[in-house]
Amino acid sequence: VPYYSAGIRIEHQIDEKQSAQFQILNGWQNMSENNNAKAIGMQYKNLISPLLTFTYNNFLGDEQVVPNPKTMKFHSRFRGYHNFILQYLASEKWQFLTAFDLGHQAQQENNGVDLWGAMTVTMRRIMNSTEAVALRMEYYNDRHQANVYTGTPNGFEVYSVSSNFDKNLDENSLWRTEVRGFNSKDKIYPKSSSSK
Repeated sequence: VPYYSAGIRIEHQIDEKQSAQFQILNGWQNMSENNNAKAIGMQYKNLISPLLTFTYNNFLGDEQVVPNPKTMKFHSRFRGYHNFILQYLASEKWQFLTAFDLGHQAQQENNGVDLWGAMTVTMRRIMNSTEAVALRMEYYNDRHQANVYTGTPNGFEVYSVSSNFDKNLDENSLWRTEVRGFNSKDKIYPKSSSSK
């Protein structure tokens, strides 16, 4: 997250192993502007070795945050986001990735700060030149409901496991089939469905 961003990006290759980006953005997952403030983002990437890559991404800006469902009022609050990724290429067939996210924003009603975080571990196996499979485990904790409002005591605290099969259709397109399951600390997902 964010899943997409729109704006201007400047990239600089520091040396053979390091690169940096500076971004001016419309905001957090905004294709068009929704307030008077722009956001900024930065990226630093370091190819520590041919097998190990470290990447740091961030986002800083004022955002219209999730509205209070009781009042449906939007509030603009300062939001910061930091993403750390470590990718390890164990062999030509095996790839491992771990990521840690930390977000913070000014509270909607008070003067404090709401925090959220996530952690991901991914194992990927390349089967051949066009096919791969992967297993991903994730943990997301938005106790203060800065991104996802649940109205429950623990907010959006979710564990997830997914498995996917990737097929490269050609040089520019990939087909992914994924099975994913979620488990929440609070009862925010239905355990069964009914036609009643």
